Amino acid sequence: AHAVAYCLTSLKIAWFKVHHPAAFYAQALSLQVKDLDLEAVLGGERKIRETRKEIQDRIRARLATAGDENKAGLLELALEMTLRGLRVLPPRIGASEGEEASEDWRFLPAKDGGGILAPLRAVPGLGDILAERILRERETGEFRTIEDFALRTGASRPTLEALRRLEAFGDLAPSAQLSLV
Repeated sequence: AHAVAYCLTSLKIAWFKVHHPAAFYAQALSLQVKDLDLEAVLGGERKIRETRKEIQDRIRARLATAGDENKAGLLELALEMTLRGLRVLPPRIGASEGEEASEDWRFLPAKDGGGILAPLRAVPGLGDILAERILRERETGEFRTIEDFALRTGASRPTLEALRRLEAFGDLAPSAQLSLV
């Protein structure tokens, strides 16, 4: 009976993966979001392969950290997803009312079907407290600039740099000052 239940579960998972790939990968990545190397995943196939190889080399050399095997598995999943034509989209700091925003800390399939929107929780160095503050501040009004975001949320410089690298600010201007040059 146990083997039959296992087979049925495997069959259901395989069916879901084939017929609803964006939802499948979104859920799979959400389960271990803290171990995901978001920068590598956002970098596309080449960056995923490079990062995965670095981790596998550490594992072979017995220099791996406790989470490296899990990270390598997540990168394998992300590579599979990328090869199937899906991509991870950066989190959106400036999402306004009605726009997609992963406010429940999960990866979400994008409405256009071409990708999966990353949650704020996946940003390296961004803790749950700051993520909560970002969401709360976003409810009071859209962020006008990156400077406005920093002032309202109290985000540190390293966090701001991580968000910039991940393109989470979208088209937010750095500040409200105009350049005359």
